[in-house]
Amino acid sequence: MRSIVVKLWLGMIALVAIMFFLLWVFQIQYLEKFYINQQIEHVKSRVNEFAHRIDISNPKSVSADLESLSLELKARTDLFNLNKNIILTTGQIPRMGMHISDEDMQKVLSGQILIDKRVHPRFQNLFLYVGVPIIKNYSIKGGMVVSFPVAPIEETTNILKIQLIIISLIIFLASTLLAYFISKGFTKPIIKINNAAIEMANGNLNISLEINSRDEFGTLGRTINNLAYQLSKIEQLRKELIANISHEFRTPLSLIRGYAETIRDVTGDNKEKRDKQIGIVIEESERLTRMVNDVLNLAQIQSGYLNLNKRQFEIDEIIDGVLKRFSYIEQIANVNINFQKKIQQKYSVYADLDRIEQVLYNLINNAVNHSEQGSKVIVKLDKFNDKIKIEIIDSGKGIPQEQLPFIWDRFFKGEERNKGTGLGLAIVKGILTSHKAEFGVESKESQGTTFWFKIDAE
Repeated sequence: MRSIVVKLWLGMIALVAIMFFLLWVFQIQYLEKFYINQQIEHVKSRVNEFAHRIDISNPKSVSADLESLSLELKARTDLFNLNKNIILTTGQIPRMGMHISDEDMQKVLSGQILIDKRVHPRFQNLFLYVGVPIIKNYSIKGGMVVSFPVAPIEETTNILKIQLIIISLIIFLASTLLAYFISKGFTKPIIKINNAAIEMANGNLNISLEINSRDEFGTLGRTINNLAYQLSKIEQLRKELIANISHEFRTPLSLIRGYAETIRDVTGDNKEKRDKQIGIVIEESERLTRMVNDVLNLAQIQSGYLNLNKRQFEIDEIIDGVLKRFSYIEQIANVNINFQKKIQQKYSVYADLDRIEQVLYNLINNAVNHSEQGSKVIVKLDKFNDKIKIEIIDSGKGIPQEQLPFIWDRFFKGEERNKGTGLGLAIVKGILTSHKAEFGVESKESQGTTFWFKIDAE
């Protein structure tokens, strides 16, 4: 299996090879054709320009200019009249078997431009012919033909081939080395990321990728680092979850077992003691049931399987119903729960009734658990535009500011708020987040705490 370094290196070498191939094709194969076409265009332009300004009726007057043109083009120039008679010839190139035929003259005198290639019968070198008509007052007066040998480009081509071979070898070697180092540099962060992924798959989440580039690799490296950090937090939470559940479950299970054995072995015949101990067993069983339900609810919320059954209902009636469930707790805890509405009307909302009832129960229960005896818990209800705002206010010891960001975390219990399972607020957060509701907490030490949330009014 080829590594990505080799694949990238081979790809870059293939690209260089293709570029050299195209260079060879255009530089060597088409050089002669390109050179000849350039020569023809240049000569045609100069001859055409010259033909338009000469007076063929006075050949001597143009002899000097025609000679200059022949020297410039390194060619032989023949001037002929309508009778196909050559009246002036300039240039140092002898014909030596090369001549202008009557067909050539006739073609030029008919108004056409003559362009032809011919091989010298003796020297076998290539000659080019360019002929143009001489026009005065919109009539043809004669013609001129320029014949010149094409500079031998075979030697030039051979020189270019040798030069190109040397340059190609040098560039190919340099590009091979450069491609290798570029490939290594390009794949180095990929290898680092792959090794980090392997470490994470093997359970090592304490990794830190050092990729300082500001490109996509740098972004991916930072993403991997953040992923490792988040996974390590999840792993830590998992360990804490197991530890907390074990700790929370151990106490009621121990009590249930202890009192059950006591009833069986000691107080089974004593109705008063037996009833008291059975009451404790039932109470601890209910506590254990609540913890199991909280864990299941939180697992359902955090796994994304919480299906909301939204409908319209009156939130103040739900609050009244929840508060009735706390009537017995009010007496036991000696806490007065007061429900306040600014406007005596029905407050209709659109939400999942059962889940919002669970939120209210958890928040009110949290407030009661952390209130002093003889204090008040206030449940406020108010409407702001299209939102219903609910506040649960206690007058307990409050929450230290440094703990506020963590109170929504599962199993978090501050030093002064260590009652319950530590799952109630995490469940509240999950339900309100599923409703896309605003929520928050405000607290000052020794002054109490206010939890609030807003849901859509109907």
